[in-house]
Amino acid sequence: MASCLSAWFSIVREHFYRAFDFSLPFCARITEFVLGVIKGIPVVGHIIVGIEWLVSRYLESFVTKPTFVSDVVSLLKTEKVAGRDHIARVVETLKRQRVAVAPEDEDKVHGKIPVHPFGGIQPVEVLTLYPEVQDATLGLAFSKIRNRVRQAYLQAPRPKLQKIYIIGNDMNPFEVDDFLHLARLCNETQRLYPDATISLYLTASGGRNAMDKKNRKLLSDCELNPKIACLDFNQGDVVKQATCDCWMVYHGENDQGTLNQIQEELEKSGEETPWIHVGQKPLSQSLWDFSPFSSLEMKGDKEKALEYSELEKEQLYSRLVYVGERSSVLSLEFGDSRSGILMDPKRVHAPLSEGHYCHSYLADLENPGLQKTILAAFLNPKELSSTILQPISLNLILNSKTYLRQHFGFFERMSRSDRNVVVVVCDSWWGTDWKEEPSFQHFIMELECRGYSHFNIFAFRSNSMCVEERRILNESSQEKAFTMIFCEDSVSQGDIRCLHLASEGMLCGKECYAVDVYTSGCANFMMEEVLTLERESNLWNRKHGLWKREVRKQKQEAALDQDESEIYVCNQLTAQQNFACSLDAAIRQSIWRSRMPELLSIERRALGEQLFTTVHHYLTTQKKILRGI
Repeated sequence: MASCLSAWFSIVREHFYRAFDFSLPFCARITEFVLGVIKGIPVVGHIIVGIEWLVSRYLESFVTKPTFVSDVVSLLKTEKVAGRDHIARVVETLKRQRVAVAPEDEDKVHGKIPVHPFGGIQPVEVLTLYPEVQDATLGLAFSKIRNRVRQAYLQAPRPKLQKIYIIGNDMNPFEVDDFLHLARLCNETQRLYPDATISLYLTASGGRNAMDKKNRKLLSDCELNPKIACLDFNQGDVVKQATCDCWMVYHGENDQGTLNQIQEELEKSGEETPWIHVGQKPLSQSLWDFSPFSSLEMKGDKEKALEYSELEKEQLYSRLVYVGERSSVLSLEFGDSRSGILMDPKRVHAPLSEGHYCHSYLADLENPGLQKTILAAFLNPKELSSTILQPISLNLILNSKTYLRQHFGFFERMSRSDRNVVVVVCDSWWGTDWKEEPSFQHFIMELECRGYSHFNIFAFRSNSMCVEERRILNESSQEKAFTMIFCEDSVSQGDIRCLHLASEGMLCGKECYAVDVYTSGCANFMMEEVLTLERESNLWNRKHGLWKREVRKQKQEAALDQDESEIYVCNQLTAQQNFACSLDAAIRQSIWRSRMPELLSIERRALGEQLFTTVHHYLTTQKKILRGI
């Protein structure tokens, strides 16, 4: 009798707790309050609670015998009505897995590895000049030296800035990646200069205003800092009259204009305010024109110091380091430019309790339906009330547009786990007959050979579920399940981040997501190679493959296994290739150069006269070659 009264009291108390939980919707809190009042009435409340218990026991014992994860998801609502909120218990357990980070380690990669933008840089840069090519290639060849000088400005004090204007140039609303990069560029600038007022403008082709309602929502979905003002271009009138400490232009993927075109449209070409251009594409040879210097004749022996005027030396160096008038260029790419890639700091600095993943971030999922569906995999179908969570290996497939044999390789790697495997598939469409592929049928047989007892596929959408596959592979083996969950709802950037940080293996079909995978730490990563004319995966894989080999050369310790090697590459990429360091250095360099013009001469002298003797000789020689002399 005492236990029954205790259970009744607990149920009533739980209703009142939720009634005053202001994180819940208002209607839900009203409902909880009414239920608490009704169930709190003696005798009447006892009868209602008793009926609920009998119904839940009947459904649990006779209607559904939970075996698969999809069965558990179906039972959770009934269990919650009976006062057993299993998901809340899982959430609390996972939250306790989050590791604390000491204040002095908060800026490190996952709270452990210091950010090291100079990692892998050689002690001496070699300026390689190839004969019989156009002299404009000198601008690309000089990029290593140009970036080495820029990085030196990280030692200079950070200037005080009041206003920064950022322009998203020729933005395409169908290129969500562009908006994601632009939002992160703005957020990173605001983080570096928290006291500065930052205004963001968008332009379309021809300088038209593009800050419409749709694009504002895109920026909001990409987690643009609300402190940054999104302003209308107003046909350029407001911007033309504006003054600021620094202009910054992000050039989208489809931007085919020249870097100085936006400055000319805004009538800002003659001003001394520094400009920083950021683009996704590699630097073009057409950005530099050295023809005026090619016409100069060498005076004296080329092995000696140059004898032409100091003004000519300053003009040559200015042409090497600037594009146009007071404009610096940063490229979001791997390679010699070494500007790095835009990263999400919430991923970079997130602590990972298991070294390369942490399931605690599943407790932060914003979509309650998605959270419930994934967390159900931690519950034992035979004993839902068990306080011991089932060990699982969580894996993610994101933005995959077609089922390929490559997916079979990904599944096969995941199936080697000694735990239950859960694969969450988001923002993907594989058609209707992908399960009939021979490679997939072969994979099912592989699961059976590896000792898996259950195979489950189901789709989740707006709190509804559609079970596509429930297959018992082995009756007598130890219970080990392989579950695939297709999330058909749109997934927010915050939820994608949580899934990245909680997953051990990931496969994605977009370059921007590949960057997020690496910054989240990952032991098993595959980039989907789509055989189309798009720029995506093949180019990324080639660039990344070259960089990965370069990083592994730095590792002179004992050989690592496959997982350890992948984790090492992830951490080194995050520590060495963070665009935030290049952006910080570029702003310091641009501002201090504009305030102290003599710094340009100091940089040139620090590089030595011999360098410019060689450059000038190269330019004059190339001019003769092009003329056929």
